[in-house]
Amino acid sequence: MRNPEAIRNAADLRLEFDQGFAQPASVARDDAVSFIGLEIDGDAYALRVGDISGLFVDRRIVGLPGPLPELLGIAGLRGGIVAVYSVRRLLGYEEAAGAAPRWLAHAGKGPSLGLAFHDFGGHFRVPKASVLPSSEGSRPHVFEAVLGDDRRWGVIDIASVLTTVRRRNDLFAKEP
Repeated sequence: MRNPEAIRNAADLRLEFDQGFAQPASVARDDAVSFIGLEIDGDAYALRVGDISGLFVDRRIVGLPGPLPELLGIAGLRGGIVAVYSVRRLLGYEEAAGAAPRWLAHAGKGPSLGLAFHDFGGHFRVPKASVLPSSEGSRPHVFEAVLGDDRRWGVIDIASVLTTVRRRNDLFAKEP
């Protein structure tokens, strides 16, 4: 049985996320950027809300065999099927043992993919000036950082993820 408090929290998060898109464009501040946060082993990362078309919880991921360790499988989203990749592995972390990732961000325009992760860190909106080049360079696909909610979040570049996934898939598709 699911925890009623967790269901209520998920419903509240979904409502807050949806309301961010419901406001007329003229009301939105041009100098602000919206993010969703996620955590991996205590490290904080963020995805630009504008780079994702949905955030889902507890979606079933059907595993697929293959040579890409980042590929977890496929999931049904909005009447279609998308390949689902582990954010942990895309960023160079070892996959955590145990339960499948709970959260799934639908990312990319045109050919898209799912980005799966375990820990949701909330939704926040910051001035554009809070988005800075990342000096760390320790993780792939993280070229910027954002200061929000009293934390420093590494911003995951969706275009970089999509390029890498496509390139790796092309390499394996050409092998005999």
